[in-house]
Formats: sequence, structure tokens, C-alpha cells
Amino acid sequence: SVWFLAAMIGLFAWAGRGLTGRERRWVLGLLAVAVVIRVIAVAGLFLTSDHGQFTSFFWDGDGLALKRRAVSIRNVWLDIPMSPFFFSVAFDRGYGWTTYLYVLAYAQYWLGPAPYAVHLLNVALFLASAVALYRLVRSAYGRTSASLGLAILLFLPTPFLWSVSALKESTYVFLLVLGLVAAVMILRGRFLSRAFALTVLAASMLAIDGVRPGALFITAAGLGAGLVGSVLVRRVSIVL
Repeated sequence: SVWFLAAMIGLFAWAGRGLTGRERRWVLGLLAVAVVIRVIAVAGLFLTSDHGQFTSFFWDGDGLALKRRAVSIRNVWLDIPMSPFFFSVAFDRGYGWTTYLYVLAYAQYWLGPAPYAVHLLNVALFLASAVALYRLVRSAYGRTSASLGLAILLFLPTPFLWSVSALKESTYVFLLVLGLVAAVMILRGRFLSRAFALTVLAASMLAIDGVRPGALFITAAGLGAGLVGSVLVRRVSIVL
């Protein structure tokens, strides 16, 4: 929770950078409301749950299973005794396996068991993705389109439920957005920024396939289609 607060301070500073007047108030206001309602949701889960057992939101059954497996992986790393069943389930590469389990386990390895605060990790990743998309869209289509898109993304019901859950979707979307922003930087930036963006793009694409098998192909196809479409639109514009 302390790290989440620090992350939000940095996120607000980044979101408001370069903005003035009404736009700045609008963006920071939207972001503040989005943070508050998500924190209230996670706090409500904490206050209404039995702390003697693992629990999550009623729509977050898969997230609940991920939390259980992540804690088992952490216990193995710390040499905490556990039953053979939980050990075998924790590292089972079959149904439900995702490298996102290591993200949850690693965070709790360093910071201690956090069956409720791991939800805040997903909130932070989702909000960072939303702000990154806002700034990207603003640079291409202007502040009105970007602000409207930000409002829709922050408060659309399904992304909201994903963002407060323990599911892997927030990490998945974060890596997608990271790859998209890096791809745009490769096209627009100078040599050094392009080299850095290429490294970020490669890292995000390698990581995303572990989070969701097959995502690398889908993401590469989407970025490739966007690049081809951009070139075609520019050529048509030049001809016209």
C-alpha cells in the first residue's frame, strides 16, 4: 500500500506534465476519482472478508486461484514447509499457468504476504496504461479525443472490474501499451530514443507471451497492421 501511494504520486506528476488550465484539472480530476473508487473497492474487500482464508471479489474466481498459487511459489522460495499437493499445484505448467504468477510471488517475496494489496498492484498497472494511452493519443489526435478516451477507459465497467481484480489482464494490457508506445517511439524518435524503444519493445513482446500464450503473435500482427496502414495512409495523402 505504501508503494502504491508512491506510485500514484509519480503517476499524477506524469499525467499532469505539460498540461495547463482546464485540461490539467480535468485529467487529474478523472484520475483522482478513478483511484479513489478503486481503493474503496479493495478496502471494501478487506473489510468484508474472512482474513483466515484466501478471498477475492465474486467475479474474480481465477484471480483467487492465482493468489493461492503465487503464495505457494513464494513459500517454496522461502523454504516454508507446505504439503506436496500445494507444491505440485503451484508449479503445474498445465491449466492456468502464466508467468504473471511470478509477478505476484516476487512482489510478496520482497514485501511480505499481501492478499489484498496485490489488487493495488493491478490498479497501478492499469492506471499507468491508461495515462500512457492518453498521452500517446493526445500527441496524435489532440486533447479532446485523448480526454474522452481516458474517461471511457477509466470508468468502463469491464476494465474497472479487471483493474481491481487479481487477474492477469492489467499486466497484459500494461505490456501491450508498453509495446505500442515503444513502437511509436521507434517511428518518431531519434537514434538513441529509437534504440531504447527497440529494447523496450523486444522486452515487452517476450514478456507478454508468457503472461498469455499466443499474445506475441496477436500483438505483432496488430502492430504490423498498424504500421502498414500508417504507410498506406501517408502515401494516399501525398498522392491526393
